[in-house]
Amino acid sequence: MKTKSMSKYIIAAATAMFVIVQVSAFAKAEPNSPPAKNEPNATQAKTEQKSPAAADEIRRHIHERMQELGEKLNLTEEQKKSIRPIIEIEVKEIHSVRADESLTAEQKQEKIKAIRQSGKEQMSKMLTPEQQEKLKAIREGVRDEISERIRERMEELSAKLELTEEQKKAIKPIVENEAKEIQTVSTNENLVPEQKRAKVKAIRQSAEEQINKLLTPAQQEKLKKLKEETQQNKEKAGAGRPARRGERRRYRPGAAGSGY
Repeated sequence: MKTKSMSKYIIAAATAMFVIVQVSAFAKAEPNSPPAKNEPNATQAKTEQKSPAAADEIRRHIHERMQELGEKLNLTEEQKKSIRPIIEIEVKEIHSVRADESLTAEQKQEKIKAIRQSGKEQMSKMLTPEQQEKLKAIREGVRDEISERIRERMEELSAKLELTEEQKKAIKPIVENEAKEIQTVSTNENLVPEQKRAKVKAIRQSAEEQINKLLTPAQQEKLKKLKEETQQNKEKAGAGRPARRGERRRYRPGAAGSGY
Protein backbone atom coordinates (compact mmCIF):
# COMPACT_ATOMS: atom_id res chain seq x y z
CA MET A 1 0.00 0.00 0.00
CA LYS A 2 2.81 2.31 0.90
CA THR A 3 4.42 1.61 -2.47
CA LYS A 4 1.22 2.40 -4.35
CA SER A 5 0.72 5.61 -2.35
CA MET A 6 4.30 6.61 -3.03
CA SER A 7 3.86 5.98 -6.76
CA LYS A 8 0.71 8.07 -6.86
CA TYR A 9 2.56 10.84 -5.03
CA ILE A 10 5.48 10.75 -7.48
CA ILE A 11 3.14 10.79 -10.49
CA ALA A 12 1.18 13.73 -9.08
CA ALA A 13 4.36 15.64 -8.33
CA ALA A 14 5.73 14.97 -11.79
CA THR A 15 2.49 16.11 -13.37
CA ALA A 16 2.53 19.31 -11.32
CA MET A 17 6.13 20.01 -12.29
CA PHE A 18 5.29 19.42 -15.96
CA VAL A 19 2.40 21.91 -15.76
CA ILE A 20 4.59 24.50 -14.01
CA VAL A 21 7.30 24.16 -16.66
CA GLN A 22 4.78 24.51 -19.49
CA VAL A 23 3.16 27.57 -17.92
CA SER A 24 6.58 29.14 -17.32
CA ALA A 25 7.63 28.50 -20.92
CA PHE A 26 4.38 29.98 -22.22
CA ALA A 27 4.79 33.05 -20.02
CA LYS A 28 8.30 33.62 -21.38
CA ALA A 29 7.18 33.17 -24.97
CA GLU A 30 4.24 35.53 -24.56
CA PRO A 31 6.23 38.81 -24.58
CA ASN A 32 8.21 37.62 -27.60
CA SER A 33 5.21 37.03 -29.84
CA PRO A 34 3.92 40.67 -30.09
CA PRO A 35 7.06 42.02 -31.79
CA ALA A 36 6.16 40.06 -34.92
CA LYS A 37 2.87 41.96 -34.91
CA ASN A 38 4.27 45.22 -33.57
CA GLU A 39 7.17 45.38 -35.99
CA PRO A 40 5.03 46.49 -38.94
CA ASN A 41 3.23 48.90 -36.63
CA ALA A 42 6.51 50.65 -35.92
CA THR A 43 6.88 51.37 -39.63
CA GLN A 44 3.26 52.37 -39.81
CA ALA A 45 3.77 54.77 -36.91
CA LYS A 46 6.64 56.46 -38.77
CA THR A 47 4.44 56.82 -41.82
CA GLU A 48 1.61 58.20 -39.75
CA GLN A 49 3.93 60.86 -38.35
CA LYS A 50 4.37 62.22 -41.87
CA SER A 51 0.83 61.62 -43.05
CA PRO A 52 -0.94 64.63 -41.46
CA ALA A 53 1.04 67.15 -43.55
CA ALA A 54 0.66 65.06 -46.70
CA ALA A 55 -3.04 64.57 -46.04
CA ASP A 56 -3.51 68.30 -45.50
CA GLU A 57 -1.76 69.07 -48.78
CA ILE A 58 -3.90 66.55 -50.66
CA ARG A 59 -7.10 67.98 -49.18
CA ARG A 60 -5.98 71.50 -50.07
CA HIS A 61 -5.23 70.55 -53.68
CA ILE A 62 -8.59 68.81 -54.03
CA HIS A 63 -10.40 71.82 -52.57
CA GLU A 64 -8.56 74.28 -54.83
CA ARG A 65 -9.17 72.19 -57.94
CA MET A 66 -12.88 71.75 -57.19
CA GLN A 67 -13.26 75.43 -56.41
CA GLU A 68 -11.56 76.43 -59.68
CA LEU A 69 -13.66 74.06 -61.79
CA GLY A 70 -16.84 75.00 -59.99
CA GLU A 71 -16.32 78.71 -60.63
CA LYS A 72 -15.02 78.56 -64.19
CA LEU A 73 -17.39 75.89 -65.50
CA ASN A 74 -20.44 76.77 -63.38
CA LEU A 75 -20.77 73.18 -62.19
CA THR A 76 -24.08 72.04 -60.75
CA GLU A 77 -24.16 70.37 -57.34
CA GLU A 78 -24.79 67.04 -59.05
CA GLN A 79 -21.75 67.54 -61.29
CA LYS A 80 -19.60 68.45 -58.30
CA LYS A 81 -20.58 65.20 -56.57
CA SER A 82 -19.70 63.20 -59.69
CA ILE A 83 -16.45 65.00 -60.45
CA ARG A 84 -15.04 65.20 -56.94
CA PRO A 85 -14.15 61.46 -56.69
CA ILE A 86 -12.30 61.77 -60.02
CA ILE A 87 -10.29 64.73 -58.75
CA GLU A 88 -9.60 62.98 -55.45
CA ILE A 89 -8.19 59.91 -57.19
CA GLU A 90 -6.15 62.06 -59.59
CA VAL A 91 -4.60 64.16 -56.81
CA LYS A 92 -3.81 61.15 -54.60
CA GLU A 93 -2.25 59.21 -57.48
CA ILE A 94 -0.11 62.18 -58.47
CA HIS A 95 1.10 62.58 -54.89
CA SER A 96 1.97 58.88 -54.79
CA VAL A 97 3.97 59.19 -58.00
CA ARG A 98 5.84 62.22 -56.69
CA ALA A 99 6.76 60.32 -53.52
CA ASP A 100 7.91 57.20 -55.41
CA GLU A 101 11.70 57.34 -55.16
CA SER A 102 12.10 54.34 -57.46
CA LEU A 103 10.98 56.43 -60.46
CA THR A 104 13.16 58.76 -62.49
CA ALA A 105 12.06 62.34 -63.19
CA GLU A 106 11.08 61.37 -66.75
CA GLN A 107 9.06 58.37 -65.54
CA LYS A 108 7.24 60.55 -63.03
CA GLN A 109 6.41 63.08 -65.72
CA GLU A 110 5.01 60.37 -67.97
CA LYS A 111 2.93 58.79 -65.20
CA ILE A 112 1.55 62.14 -64.06
CA LYS A 113 0.70 63.04 -67.64
CA ALA A 114 -1.20 59.76 -68.04
CA ILE A 115 -3.04 60.29 -64.73
CA ARG A 116 -4.13 63.78 -65.74
CA GLN A 117 -5.22 62.58 -69.17
CA SER A 118 -7.33 59.84 -67.62
CA GLY A 119 -8.91 62.28 -65.18
CA LYS A 120 -9.64 64.74 -67.98
CA GLU A 121 -11.37 62.06 -70.07
CA GLN A 122 -13.51 60.91 -67.15
CA MET A 123 -14.42 64.45 -66.17
CA SER A 124 -15.36 65.43 -69.72
CA LYS A 125 -18.09 62.78 -69.67
CA MET A 126 -19.71 64.65 -66.77
CA LEU A 127 -19.73 68.00 -68.57
CA THR A 128 -22.15 69.51 -71.04
CA PRO A 129 -20.84 70.35 -74.55
CA GLU A 130 -20.77 74.01 -73.54
CA GLN A 131 -18.72 73.26 -70.41
CA GLN A 132 -16.32 71.11 -72.43
CA GLU A 133 -15.73 74.06 -74.75
CA LYS A 134 -15.11 76.31 -71.76
CA LEU A 135 -12.57 73.87 -70.35
CA LYS A 136 -10.82 73.67 -73.72
CA ALA A 137 -10.78 77.46 -73.97
CA ILE A 138 -9.25 77.75 -70.51
CA ARG A 139 -6.40 75.43 -71.47
CA GLU A 140 -5.84 77.20 -74.78
CA GLY A 141 -6.10 80.53 -73.01
CA VAL A 142 -2.99 79.77 -71.00
CA ARG A 143 -0.99 79.37 -74.21
CA ASP A 144 -2.57 82.46 -75.75
CA GLU A 145 -1.82 84.47 -72.63
CA ILE A 146 1.87 83.61 -72.82
CA SER A 147 2.00 84.68 -76.46
CA GLU A 148 0.22 87.90 -75.56
CA ARG A 149 2.65 88.62 -72.74
CA ILE A 150 5.59 88.10 -75.08
CA ARG A 151 4.07 90.50 -77.58
CA GLU A 152 3.43 93.10 -74.87
CA ARG A 153 6.95 92.72 -73.54
CA MET A 154 8.50 93.24 -76.95
CA GLU A 155 6.35 96.32 -77.55
CA GLU A 156 7.36 97.72 -74.17
CA LEU A 157 11.07 97.15 -74.78
CA SER A 158 10.86 98.50 -78.31
CA ALA A 159 9.11 101.70 -77.25
CA LYS A 160 11.05 102.50 -74.07
CA LEU A 161 14.48 101.44 -75.28
CA GLU A 162 13.98 102.63 -78.87
CA LEU A 163 15.16 99.31 -80.26
CA THR A 164 16.32 99.11 -83.85
CA GLU A 165 14.80 96.52 -86.17
CA GLU A 166 17.98 94.51 -85.92
CA GLN A 167 17.81 94.56 -82.11
CA LYS A 168 14.15 93.48 -82.16
CA LYS A 169 14.99 90.48 -84.32
CA ALA A 170 17.83 89.50 -82.00
CA ILE A 171 15.91 90.04 -78.72
CA LYS A 172 12.59 88.40 -79.63
CA PRO A 173 14.00 84.83 -79.69
CA ILE A 174 15.49 85.43 -76.24
CA VAL A 175 12.13 86.51 -74.82
CA GLU A 176 10.36 83.60 -76.54
CA ASN A 177 12.89 81.06 -75.29
CA GLU A 178 12.58 82.49 -71.77
CA ALA A 179 8.80 82.05 -71.92
CA LYS A 180 9.06 78.44 -73.08
CA GLU A 181 11.64 77.51 -70.44
CA ILE A 182 9.62 79.12 -67.65
CA GLN A 183 6.47 77.35 -68.85
CA THR A 184 8.34 74.03 -68.77
CA VAL A 185 9.52 74.67 -65.22
CA SER A 186 6.11 75.85 -64.01
CA THR A 187 4.43 72.67 -65.26
CA ASN A 188 7.12 70.32 -63.94
CA GLU A 189 5.28 68.27 -61.32
CA ASN A 190 8.56 66.94 -59.88
CA LEU A 191 9.67 70.36 -58.59
CA VAL A 192 8.54 71.93 -55.35
CA PRO A 193 7.66 75.67 -55.36
CA GLU A 194 11.07 76.70 -53.98
CA GLN A 195 12.87 74.81 -56.75
CA LYS A 196 10.61 76.33 -59.39
CA ARG A 197 11.28 79.86 -58.11
CA ALA A 198 15.03 79.25 -58.15
CA LYS A 199 14.98 77.89 -61.69
CA VAL A 200 12.72 80.68 -62.98
CA LYS A 201 15.01 83.28 -61.40
CA ALA A 202 18.02 81.72 -63.14
CA ILE A 203 16.20 81.64 -66.49
CA ARG A 204 15.22 85.29 -66.22
CA GLN A 205 18.70 86.31 -65.12
CA SER A 206 20.17 84.55 -68.14
CA ALA A 207 17.71 86.29 -70.47
CA GLU A 208 18.57 89.67 -68.98
CA GLU A 209 22.28 89.11 -69.53
CA GLN A 210 21.69 88.10 -73.14
CA ILE A 211 19.52 91.13 -73.83
CA ASN A 212 22.00 93.52 -72.21
CA LYS A 213 24.70 92.37 -74.61
CA LEU A 214 22.55 93.57 -77.51
CA LEU A 215 21.93 97.03 -76.07
CA THR A 216 23.95 100.22 -76.18
CA PRO A 217 25.19 101.72 -72.86
CA ALA A 218 22.38 104.32 -73.07
CA GLN A 219 19.76 101.58 -73.59
CA GLN A 220 21.20 99.54 -70.73
CA GLU A 221 20.76 102.54 -68.45
CA LYS A 222 17.16 102.99 -69.63
CA LEU A 223 16.49 99.31 -69.00
CA LYS A 224 17.88 99.62 -65.48
CA LYS A 225 15.50 102.51 -64.75
CA LEU A 226 12.62 100.59 -66.31
CA LYS A 227 13.29 97.70 -63.94
CA GLU A 228 13.32 100.04 -60.95
CA GLU A 229 10.06 101.71 -62.00
CA THR A 230 8.38 98.34 -62.58
CA GLN A 231 9.46 97.10 -59.16
CA GLN A 232 8.25 100.26 -57.45
CA ASN A 233 4.86 100.05 -59.15
CA LYS A 234 4.47 96.42 -58.11
CA GLU A 235 5.36 97.21 -54.52
CA LYS A 236 2.77 99.99 -54.46
CA ALA A 237 0.13 97.70 -55.93
CA GLY A 238 1.08 94.91 -53.54
CA ALA A 239 2.07 92.68 -56.46
CA GLY A 240 5.09 91.46 -54.55
CA ARG A 241 3.00 89.67 -51.92
CA PRO A 242 3.07 85.86 -51.78
CA ALA A 243 0.21 84.13 -53.54
CA ARG A 244 -2.68 83.30 -51.24
CA ARG A 245 -3.87 79.77 -50.73
CA GLY A 246 -5.82 78.71 -53.76
CA GLU A 247 -4.47 81.63 -55.83
CA ARG A 248 -2.32 80.80 -58.82
CA ARG A 249 0.36 83.04 -60.15
CA ARG A 250 0.25 83.74 -63.87
CA TYR A 251 3.42 83.70 -65.91
CA ARG A 252 4.51 87.12 -67.04
CA PRO A 253 7.75 87.59 -68.97
CA GLY A 254 9.66 90.32 -67.24
CA ALA A 255 7.61 90.03 -64.04
CA ALA A 256 8.99 90.44 -60.53
CA GLY A 257 12.30 88.69 -60.24
CA SER A 258 12.92 88.76 -63.99
CA GLY A 259 15.63 91.35 -63.71
CA TYR A 260 14.48 93.37 -66.70
